[in-house]
Amino acid sequence: MPRVIRRALFEKLGRLPEWTTFREDFHAATGLRLKLVDELGRRTSTSPYQAELCCRMEESPTGRFYCERFRQAMLADIGDAPVRATCDAGLTEVAVPLRISGIRVGYLLFLGFRFTHAEEADLKRARHLLDKAGIDLPPEVIENGLRSTPVIALRAGDAYTRFVEMAARQIAEKLTAHPVSYTHLRAHETF
Repeated sequence: MPRVIRRALFEKLGRLPEWTTFREDFHAATGLRLKLVDELGRRTSTSPYQAELCCRMEESPTGRFYCERFRQAMLADIGDAPVRATCDAGLTEVAVPLRISGIRVGYLLFLGFRFTHAEEADLKRARHLLDKAGIDLPPEVIENGLRSTPVIALRAGDAYTRFVEMAARQIAEKLTAHPVSYTHLRAHETF
């Protein structure tokens, strides 16, 4: 599938009412936010949410680059199954592949949570690793960010992942039921 068609499908998906409804329902049910990102990990304009600590990190170019690199590394390892990873700041992300007609066009992510409450050792580790990466955040910002991060049970995280997988399949089916008109895209195709 040419890149321009894949991008058009991804953008159409971001405008689907089903995506918006599921994103809002997921947040209402879990307290966590969902993001829609493309195959390179870039979010859509309709997926603005970041955890408090992520927002502070992304205020600087170094922090933004650091978060993008983490997400791209996580997505590079993904196959057909969801993947879960924890960044050096101590926040967990789950990526669920989004396939349309067997082609991966993006991912649904839920992020900005932990499986355990932040202990002093977690705070020290995050401060050390972020400082080592050149991300200059005051210690109280890191501490407040980690302490305010939602904590969920591992079993709940697994259940949320399955919910998102089911939603990804349903949203993809909805999109393929109303395909994008490819004829106007072919004139602009680049290879």
